[in-house]
Amino acid sequence: MLGTIPVSEALALLSNEALMRGLGSTVEDASGTKRTSAHYQDLLASIRRHGVTTPIHIRTSRHGRFLVEGHHRVTAARDAGLGSVLWTDDPALADRIEAMPWQLIPGTITLDAVEAFTRSACAGLAVALHDATGWPIVEVGHCDGLPLHFMVRRPNGQLVDIRGAHTDADICDEWEFDTDDGIVTLTEASRDDVLTCYLIDCGEPVPMDLARTFAPTVLDALNDEGHHSGWELVACH
Repeated sequence: MLGTIPVSEALALLSNEALMRGLGSTVEDASGTKRTSAHYQDLLASIRRHGVTTPIHIRTSRHGRFLVEGHHRVTAARDAGLGSVLWTDDPALADRIEAMPWQLIPGTITLDAVEAFTRSACAGLAVALHDATGWPIVEVGHCDGLPLHFMVRRPNGQLVDIRGAHTDADICDEWEFDTDDGIVTLTEASRDDVLTCYLIDCGEPVPMDLARTFAPTVLDALNDEGHHSGWELVACH
């Protein structure tokens, strides 16, 4: 699972570290020691700029909910004035996100995210946008038997992906030289077919838990600007 938790709730989570050091029982009780870490000020500056990009890891036991990893992040999130942070109960997912070159920066579309979601990960975003809006998924052309790109079509006819909204003509011009025969087709695709195609192409299921975190940001940017390349992109750090 991947979601968000209010910082106030994260601070109230149980903490083995606080218990073992005799500081108390919660994450907040351990916060004072976290601020003395050598790297804390750098972390705080990064979180003020980008938010918490790697989810904290929470485990539920018969004693309650414990914070396993992320004491520094929760403390810095509070000090930075954030309202919530990403969390997961899957440590492998947290490690995967941390290793991604494009990272997760909530509410932000990064240059590296654009690179990822205009390639194979476009399938995940198209499905996430479809699930959020009901807009039909559109498959763009083919090369070596596999689709070149996946988008969704909004009610006004524009095609939408991580970069914004586009006309059919713009997409045909963009992908013309990548097709097998120079002819770009725009075909409605079913959700199941898109998920199957991604599995064949990448050898693993679509990372829908990650794609869903980008869909609201894309839709918010679309509502604000509504045209091709209409929103500001930032580089990851």
